Amino acid sequence: MITVEYNGISMRLHTEKTLFSPSAMDAGTRAMLACTMISPGDKVLDLGCGYGVVGIYAAKLIGGERVTMADIDERAVAAARENAVQNGVPEVRVFRATAFGISRIPATPSSCRILRITPISVWPSTSSRRALIVWLSVGKW
Repeated sequence: MITVEYNGISMRLHTEKTLFSPSAMDAGTRAMLACTMISPGDKVLDLGCGYGVVGIYAAKLIGGERVTMADIDERAVAAARENAVQNGVPEVRVFRATAFGISRIPATPSSCRILRITPISVWPSTSSRRALIVWLSVGKW
């Protein structure tokens, strides 16, 4: 369990050694959030959500019903779901994205103002990267 403080918002997050940046919010995520304005009325789609730090932060600002998170790692999805509930935003939708299941996520890039994607180079397979690129192009992001 780690505690993350960002911009006056505190989150207690369950994580595991196998997940990205398991002991703290990484510098890249902090830098990305520093450049992102999340406003009431926004919808956020967080692809590659890990244990949920970005999506949960966004949900605390705009409400969990306006945030969708997805990850390819089952452990990350389980941690993100648990963390959403633990941090008072159980309405956040968390899905497992697979190479062929990304189109089943009930949010599309065109329906969201803010799209956060883990750099595509770290997606584990060529087929999942290809599926993401097709999905984004069909969504007319």
